[in-house]
Amino acid sequence: MILRGVILIVVADATAHLGAIIAYPISKLPCANTKAWRNRNMAGFTLIELLVVMAVIAILAALLLSALARAKEQGRKTACVNNLQQLLLAEKLYSDDNRDFLVLCNDSDQWPYELWAYYRTTNILACPTSLSLGHLADNEDSTGHPFQDYVNSSPRTYIMNGWNEFPGLWPRPPLPGLSIKTSAILQPAETILWGEKATCEGDFWVDIYENSGSSEVVTDNLINKIAHGLHGPIKPGKSGGMNVACADFGVRFKKFGATVAPDCWWCVLPKNRAQLESILSQLLPDGDCPY
Repeated sequence: MILRGVILIVVADATAHLGAIIAYPISKLPCANTKAWRNRNMAGFTLIELLVVMAVIAILAALLLSALARAKEQGRKTACVNNLQQLLLAEKLYSDDNRDFLVLCNDSDQWPYELWAYYRTTNILACPTSLSLGHLADNEDSTGHPFQDYVNSSPRTYIMNGWNEFPGLWPRPPLPGLSIKTSAILQPAETILWGEKATCEGDFWVDIYENSGSSEVVTDNLINKIAHGLHGPIKPGKSGGMNVACADFGVRFKKFGATVAPDCWWCVLPKNRAQLESILSQLLPDGDCPY
């Protein structure tokens, strides 16, 4: 609108000058070969005209840079979706080979290495948007096995559901070899397998009972360790959202806070899914990470 207004002012000014020239008596126009006419032609732009041109250029540049930033973020967001789709394919192949069980969820068997045979590249473990923020956390834990540590310590920006609502999966650590079957997830299209973690956190799992002495949901992980608004129009913000990979093996984009309320997509049991609306005001675009 500002640009349109500036253009209209310039056009109106030019029209007024043209009208004045047309209305000027021909008999009084200077001859083309006179000194007055030559001096008139040699005059440059006025200061006002230069300022108007500079303002128009500045407005166009601002609009162009903003559009380029949005397009760049859209490209990063699309690459992130592709990464999650490849992880879902790896999970699907794993569950087919393991009697419908999802990858083990305990603190000694981290999912990047457990699924390695099914995706074979660490490039899909990190979202380009998170990498562009420049403060990616080191991943936690070391097993003492070089290749396993290499995979698990690769740049990673996704965090998996810990499923610790189920018997045997809580309290930590879960029983050896125990996980959850995909058939046990009652609302697979609205239950998260992977989400996008806060870039300054190194966790592998969302543990909704972390530091809890009971089976009551603790919201620390959901507030501090999830990047609820990672994909903003230009940068993380509450006007954005995050990509999530769901238990029906589909990827969805959820707006800021929509994975927590009205239903919590990180929970499976109905009693836990509908009790977290009170924490919406505490959620942050990139967890508790600084920009």
